[in-house]
Amino acid sequence: MEEIYVTVLSSSGLDFNPENTSSNFVNQLSRPINQESIAHNYEVGLVSVSFTPPASSLSSTATKDTTTAKTESTKKSFFPNGSDSVTVYTILDSKFEFKKSEGQPVFAFLADVERVMKSPTDSLAFSAIPQADGSEKTVVKWKSTNSTNLILPKELAYALGFDENVFFPGEFESPKSRDTVYYDSLPTDEKFTVLLKLRSANDIKISEPPSYSFMKLVSSINDSFDKNDYSVGFIYSRKKGLLTVNIGAGNLEFEFSPLIKKLLQLPEDFLFDQSKTHILVPNDLMRTDDDPPVRPVSPIAWLASDTVYVQSDIIESQLIGTSALPVLRSIEPSSSRSSLAHYEFSTVHYLPLSKQHISSVRIKLTDNKGVSLPATSFPTAAVLHFRRKWV
Repeated sequence: MEEIYVTVLSSSGLDFNPENTSSNFVNQLSRPINQESIAHNYEVGLVSVSFTPPASSLSSTATKDTTTAKTESTKKSFFPNGSDSVTVYTILDSKFEFKKSEGQPVFAFLADVERVMKSPTDSLAFSAIPQADGSEKTVVKWKSTNSTNLILPKELAYALGFDENVFFPGEFESPKSRDTVYYDSLPTDEKFTVLLKLRSANDIKISEPPSYSFMKLVSSINDSFDKNDYSVGFIYSRKKGLLTVNIGAGNLEFEFSPLIKKLLQLPEDFLFDQSKTHILVPNDLMRTDDDPPVRPVSPIAWLASDTVYVQSDIIESQLIGTSALPVLRSIEPSSSRSSLAHYEFSTVHYLPLSKQHISSVRIKLTDNKGVSLPATSFPTAAVLHFRRKWV
């Protein structure tokens, strides 16, 4: 192994590391790195990192802290209108299987696909666009009156010059020319499956819980899914600050309303489409009416101008001011603050590994004294590049 890229996610492996947060998390490597078995040692560099940047500091004056406490303690409602909604999508699949005959030209095979896929509501057509170099690009025209998605086999889509194999109703031109050699190499004794995927949407009502409690809100959401016979369950652990969402049916997807997404600090386009999803619950949502008022914060909270240090347990410590920290990279604050910061480094700083055998990687986001950033519900992602160190 000369080099390898590893993406470390705070939202990954929570079944094994439930204590993971957005600023302190560990991932197990699918393939451990063992420096004892190679002729040269490895070094590692941080290629990119995405995280929720620190919020502005709370004022150190008691007056503003008291005002903040009063605002939080009087927060009584999740939904200003008394209720909200969740959109549930039911996925209906239709499968069509095809076999390529020995020596069958590509457009003869596509003609068979067109003929079988034709129906009163759907039609599919393939055509070619000649190129100056003698090659041809492919055009797919997919019409569906009920907005059904067309999913071609990945091998066939690649042979036709497409990088993606999912087609919404419309006309699409392949970015690359058709690969006839690759098409000819496709086996004739295997079935190629074309899928039609129809998503039907249904909005279900979520009622305001009887009191301001995230646990009761989760119970209200569970009740709404149960009443509509959807196999979806929500498990909330206040101790861990973790909401686990389980989808028991493979043909279900759903998304919260913009209001609930904002409460949970989820991206605007976030869709629950996995059998299990873990979400770190924002701290203010975990408060209840029975909790004592928020006390003034004595230590100064994170400033928006603070430098962020990306640390890892797989490298040696180095001096940062008066502290010795295993820092992969220091990140200076951006002038524009957003809900998500993404940094890609054109120049990667490589550091020697501190361990002979590496089976896991821990990432921490801290200040210059090693104090972790406040945890948020949005996951952190760090891309590491391992390569041999030539001496």
